[in-house]
Parts: sequence; C-alpha cells; structure tokens
Amino acid sequence: IANNPRCVSERLSYKWEASPVLFIVSDPLSYGCTAPPYLCLRYNLPMSIKRILFSILGWLCFLLGAVGIFVPVLPTTPFLLLATFLFARSSPRFHAWIQSTRIYKRYVLPFKESGGIPLGQKIRILIISFTVMGISAWAVPKIYVWLTLGAVALWLLFLMFIRIPTVSSDKQE
Repeated sequence: IANNPRCVSERLSYKWEASPVLFIVSDPLSYGCTAPPYLCLRYNLPMSIKRILFSILGWLCFLLGAVGIFVPVLPTTPFLLLATFLFARSSPRFHAWIQSTRIYKRYVLPFKESGGIPLGQKIRILIISFTVMGISAWAVPKIYVWLTLGAVALWLLFLMFIRIPTVSSDKQE
C-alpha cells in the first residue's frame, strides 16, 4: 500500500492541500493526466480559497440579479438562484441572509414553491422587455443591434413559453 501511487498521492494531497503534488501512476487517464511518462501534477485548492471564490461569485450574481429588477433584459431569478447556490457552498451566514431578503422572497421563493410563473406575470415580463428592446432598436438604428435584440427576443419567448412552466395564479400564492 505504501508503494501505491494513488494512496501516496491522496495522503500527500490531503496533508498538503495547498501545495502541488507530483506522483507517478500506472494509468494516467484515470487521474485526468495525459503527460508522459505518467507523471501527474495535481493542485488541490484549499477549502478556504473555494469558499472565497464562491462568495465572490455569489455576490456578483446577487448584484446582477438586483440590477435585473430594473433592466428587463437581464434575468433576475436565475442570477438569484445561482447566488443562493454559491452562498450555500461558501457561507451559511450569506446563504441565510440571501434567503431573508425581499428580493429573494419576491422573485425566487414563488418560483421555487410553484415551479413556474403565472401567465399574467409572463405577459407583463414580455411587454416590459419588448418595450425596452423596441426603444433600444429605435434609438440605435444599427443592424447588429437589431439582430442582437431579435435574438434576445426569441430567447425570451423560448424561455417564457417553452422552458419555464406556466402555473395558475392561485398555485403561485
């Protein structure tokens, strides 16, 4: 067992989590290594670095979701769901905080509980989004802007009528 490279590498990477581990293996592909002659360098990030990265990404997603409340083309709920996921992996305090915010309770909680969006809310989202996109197309008469807005409009229609389930209004409340 002491000569088994897998055991040695796991023991080293566990003990020296922040430092790279060089080890020899008999089957490099099983370790995600393609470097001959079967030498692999594995670097494990310590949990504290992962938590910091997840926290930073969580705050970035939260901010994008908050901006999405005022910018119709930027989706609020997916960013807040991703922020909640990242906070759950990084900080119990941030995770509890985001679940207690008004933004989360207004946009994410109803979606999580009912599994969809009522038809009336979908129509309001589309009216506001298409109005803003129409103003943008009128203000910037460039073909690439129109193509981009057209692609966003098609994506929004796909999301609203195919991807995101429609639920009845009483199920949402």
